[in-house]
Amino acid sequence: MPLNILLVSPFENSATGRGDRNMRLEAELKKRGHNVTFVTGDFDHARRSRISKEELTTSGELKVLRLPVYRKNVGIARVWCHIIFAMKLWIFAIRTRWDIVVISSIPPEALIAARLLRKRALVVDVRDIWPDALQAYGKPTPAARIFGFYCNTLFGFALKHASRIMVVAPGFRRWLDRYGALTPWRVKFVPLGFRREDFRPLSNGSFDYDFCYAGGATPQFDIQEFADEFGEQSGIVLGSGPLLDTWKTAFPNTKFLGAIPRAEAMAIMGKSRRLLFPSNPFAQLPNKAFDYFALGHPVALGFGCSQATRYILSLRHRRACCGNDRWEDYRNLEKEAITARAASIVEEAIA
Repeated sequence: MPLNILLVSPFENSATGRGDRNMRLEAELKKRGHNVTFVTGDFDHARRSRISKEELTTSGELKVLRLPVYRKNVGIARVWCHIIFAMKLWIFAIRTRWDIVVISSIPPEALIAARLLRKRALVVDVRDIWPDALQAYGKPTPAARIFGFYCNTLFGFALKHASRIMVVAPGFRRWLDRYGALTPWRVKFVPLGFRREDFRPLSNGSFDYDFCYAGGATPQFDIQEFADEFGEQSGIVLGSGPLLDTWKTAFPNTKFLGAIPRAEAMAIMGKSRRLLFPSNPFAQLPNKAFDYFALGHPVALGFGCSQATRYILSLRHRRACCGNDRWEDYRNLEKEAITARAASIVEEAIA
């Protein structure tokens, strides 16, 4: 029997390029015969610019909410953008009786709006944990402590009412337990995974660069901890952010290309001897880990990387060194398999 599903994706859509988990899930649910309404915003978080509806594609119904812009990654303007999204989401969606609402835990304001909608089931996808992840930005200020209390209050109200919760890292279960939401049968491990088309056999690369880092130049992932070992080597950095000028001083022989298309980035990473993965214990199994896993090159891990990240990256490297780096061993980590698992969890939410 077809289900009426609302899939809420505030800042991830076909135009922004900030991951494809929601788009893949939408397509899979649609393929299974369900009616899917995809709700997103018209603001690109990475480029800090608006996107037009013409830039967006979807396999189901599409609703684009107009949002206020913000310039800084952390600040009142961003919180205001989240609040406006939540209000507009509620106004749009409250008129319909949904079978299932699927939404990320971030931003928490949108999660509250989803909690208050008319529905049979709520499925929450936990890919990031606030306010914990923001600790990487430095010593907590009074404003940060207020924001932490704000987030904890919202999550405490909403998460325990979820029918199903998907987590991208096993360690996120401890975070859920803080809000009384850790019920084993409700919480499912659904990692981010890698795209099949990005998969490469393990090799030492073509030696064009001694190292490569791909990602934002932010305090959350700061490569300066590698400066002593790699500072004078020939490297390449893909991405932009507030720490870029500081990095250029610490790595004088490195090329900085800024943000580039994903396909080009993967090709450049494949030409490096090693990939840098800086410390962030709160990003326990992020998308970057699976991008690096897909390429298969040796990875230099920061001292504060999570155990989950260390395990998955060392797993493939160990197997390749032993000569048993077989494609079939990793099929359950492909995004195709993970999307099918997520779709089944959504369907089971009202079973």
